[in-house]
Amino acid sequence: MNYKILTNDYVNTGGNCMVLVSDVWLKDENKTVYVFTADEHCVMSTVDYIRNDLEVDDYDEFIIEAACFTDADHADCCKYFEIYRDCVFEYLKKDCGFFSYRFALPFEWLLPNYQLQITAAQRQYVSEEYGGAFATDGTVVYVEQADGEPIELLNRTTYGSLRSTLSSCLYWLQATNEVDGVFLDDLDHKQLLDTIQDVSYWMDQITGEK
Repeated sequence: MNYKILTNDYVNTGGNCMVLVSDVWLKDENKTVYVFTADEHCVMSTVDYIRNDLEVDDYDEFIIEAACFTDADHADCCKYFEIYRDCVFEYLKKDCGFFSYRFALPFEWLLPNYQLQITAAQRQYVSEEYGGAFATDGTVVYVEQADGEPIELLNRTTYGSLRSTLSSCLYWLQATNEVDGVFLDDLDHKQLLDTIQDVSYWMDQITGEK
């Protein structure tokens, strides 16, 4: 699906009732739509009635589609599912941070980069013991285990492939050498360590080790 999320506004509609309003450009349809995310649902509309505080008599006139992000089946039946999934994670980052909680999402609603890091055995265990739901705060996904603390997964989207990750890692390795008598700062060294961890992740994908 060819789209771009232009803005994400975390809006207080009153009494700490928070809604994420996302402006989304649908390139193939050549139009901007609005996605409202809150209370386990995403609603796509042709009109931004939240930020404009519009009194609406008939919402069906504007609503294109709606989805419930606790329902795994909506991954298959919603036309704009990929957009909703992106919006859900942006919403959870803000809402979980604001109210200090974690939300349980079905596997199907996890972003692909999280899904890739979950083994079949881990998914089966979570399905049997936790109804197939994975706790997340929008940044970290927690994979429960039979023994021990949950595994914490991060969304590895920075480089997207082993080749690009290796190229970036090589760049940062070279950058840590002394240049004109000046060393890179702590942030640059952190970037190097992050890319080394990403190389390890992608190598695990190739060898089948999780």
